[in-house]
Amino acid sequence: MTPPDERAYWLALLSDPQVDRSRAKAAIYGWAIEQQQRLDALAGLPSDALRERLPDLDAAQAAAWRQALGQAEAAGQVLAQWQGQGIELITRADAAYPENWVERLAERWLPYTLFYRGNLELLANPAVCLAGAEEPGEAAGDAAEAAAARLGPGAHVLLGGYGQGIDRRALTAGSQALGRTILILPVGFAHAGPILRAGQMAVEQGRRIELSPFEPEAAYAPALGRARSLLVTALAEALALFEPALGPDAWPGYEPFAQHGGLALIWEGGGADMRAAWQAAGARPFADADAIERQIAGHLLPAVDEIVLDQESEDALEAGPVQFDDADSAIRRLSETGRVPDKLARRLREAEERGLLGEEGA
Repeated sequence: MTPPDERAYWLALLSDPQVDRSRAKAAIYGWAIEQQQRLDALAGLPSDALRERLPDLDAAQAAAWRQALGQAEAAGQVLAQWQGQGIELITRADAAYPENWVERLAERWLPYTLFYRGNLELLANPAVCLAGAEEPGEAAGDAAEAAAARLGPGAHVLLGGYGQGIDRRALTAGSQALGRTILILPVGFAHAGPILRAGQMAVEQGRRIELSPFEPEAAYAPALGRARSLLVTALAEALALFEPALGPDAWPGYEPFAQHGGLALIWEGGGADMRAAWQAAGARPFADADAIERQIAGHLLPAVDEIVLDQESEDALEAGPVQFDDADSAIRRLSETGRVPDKLARRLREAEERGLLGEEGA
């Protein structure tokens, strides 16, 4: 019999009602993230052995883990059913897991399993979120749609949660303009039928990815909507707001977004008091699609150009790929050409720990 997929163990643990979710995440973090171990290595161990390897577990939780890990085969069958509908799963330990979430959010807020449908490679691109009023004025709605239609087909990826108002109108306009979109659902996939049907063509064309941090059967609840909004903000590189009803103090995830270099923009056509509150919190004003494109481009381009090759490095690249023995040697070599971004350095070290840096280099 084929053993269950590693992801099935994550799903079995984190969907079991007897497993304390906060303790489980702490234990998984220590075992799978820090120590780079697989959860399937814990399957079949007695409770005492689990507690020895996972100090965060007490006796009751060790027993719950043992039982949950034993349900991995059933969880694997659930995964297979959803895979048959084009829906896959990544975990907190996967290389494709969004780096911005790791940088900007505490572990307790991170989804450790993430269901998705569509082009996973879109998560590697800087994302721009156009958001704001649920019932925008005509001028604000038109401005958001114009910005989305302008940004979507270019180098940008539009991000949102498909909330009522500006969020939904911008995502729809960007997709209609054949732009690339990232959608974070506030429900499980079983309850997202109309959204999935609307995005089917874009998914098939590789222009869209739909994510749900919730189990497929999870129905909408206000708490899920707030969690979705936090994840949208944390994933964005730029946040452009049109007549927002919330100020920066109440906007989900704005403080870590701003602290970690996110660009906030506020439309000049909205109310003066709200605009002043956002500008006081660091948001820059913009008037139209041209202005938003210029400011976003100026913000994102330095991140792309942080490593500037000198002539010697360019000559070396023309001669052939540079070979690296390990992450440290790769970082040292790259640092000779400029500053190595923290994200790149961390990814190189993770690749080495996972055995992905070998004799053929990276």
